[in-house]
Amino acid sequence: MPLLLEHRSAIPSSLYTLLIGSGVDSVEEVVFSNIGNLLKKISRFYASSIYEKGNRREISSELHNQQIDVGQSQTEMRQDIVMVEDDDENQEKTNTSDLSNIKFDPALVKKQLYILQEYFISRYAPKSVSVEQMLLNNEKAQIQPLNTGSGTLDMLLGSGIHVGELTEILGYQSSGKTSLCMTVALNSIIEKNSNTVLWISSNSSFNARDFAKLYEAKSTLYREQIRQSQLESQTSNSGDANDICSLCETLHKIRALDIMTALELKSTLLELVNIIESGQDVFYNTLRLVVIDSLSVILSQLFPTRVNSKISEKEDCSFDELIRLMKKIARKYHIAFLYTNYTINETEDRTTLGESCKYFSHVRLLCKRLEKQPIQEEGTFFEAKLIKSPRRSLIHPRVFFQVMSLGVVDVIDTNVLPLCL
Repeated sequence: MPLLLEHRSAIPSSLYTLLIGSGVDSVEEVVFSNIGNLLKKISRFYASSIYEKGNRREISSELHNQQIDVGQSQTEMRQDIVMVEDDDENQEKTNTSDLSNIKFDPALVKKQLYILQEYFISRYAPKSVSVEQMLLNNEKAQIQPLNTGSGTLDMLLGSGIHVGELTEILGYQSSGKTSLCMTVALNSIIEKNSNTVLWISSNSSFNARDFAKLYEAKSTLYREQIRQSQLESQTSNSGDANDICSLCETLHKIRALDIMTALELKSTLLELVNIIESGQDVFYNTLRLVVIDSLSVILSQLFPTRVNSKISEKEDCSFDELIRLMKKIARKYHIAFLYTNYTINETEDRTTLGESCKYFSHVRLLCKRLEKQPIQEEGTFFEAKLIKSPRRSLIHPRVFFQVMSLGVVDVIDTNVLPLCL
């Protein structure tokens, strides 16, 4: 196992200082140690460092306040004291200079340690891959990730929404989850390709009229961009307006289903497998994206609450079973699953489905509506924070995007962001 020094750029500076100071200097110690034990070791190091720093300052202050008679021997003694003080000060700078600006928060450090463990495990854990799986991975690599509409958000996600994976969009009410799903769905089918989209809704979130308005704005922009690029290059090789599907063609490439229970979702997924295997429906043969909005509402009956403590569907369907089925479909048929989940409040990433759901998704993206919105700017501003990903470092996992008539786009005027924070 390599040393933490080799991954210093991927570890927050404060956490790196605390780990090295507490004697944890290898990836192996982070991966195989209990998080609670690591936190105790860091706490002891931080407390002892602060205590020693305070003692040195007291001793130094007393020595400077003492009145020593002038004499040869006393002068030498004073020189020795100064040398000791210098050594102590140098040692203090070496050990605690980095701690002077660190505010130790055990809850934050614990969360960072969990993220760091997941990062190292995903990077160094041995993976057994069969020949069949290698062929599937090669086919998957040839399929481009789905565009979110925001370049910065695509970069954060590692080029976009990847096929063969489960991507979870979580957030509180009005946090841009449905708008993001709608934009990804349109971007994947607006061009003349074979992609199709299945939209599974628990609250009739798919509105054909809103989708048509989004198409009109997006297609107008696409055609204008193609026209300008043709004028600049004086050729027609830069694109053709006929590459954009008509509204009728686009609507034929998306189907919406209303599902209210976990059993209905399970039946739908099993039926989806049968249809794809049979090859009778061309629509499902080229299915590239499945949107579930919202998964938390559909699966709410599987989790007991204060109002309804009885789980009527527990014997016939489970959360684990549904997630395994979704992963199997995504991996085998190269389909991206994009589903939304509600958080219990605006500040935390805890969801209504509990802590277990954070282990099932390949990618988790937390969306939040900015409290302060610019008055004179069009659209609504949101913050997206990446909290789980097999591809990206989680040091700076935050970007901003804007929801306009075009759907999700990059923030046009970045100068307004400081006013929103």
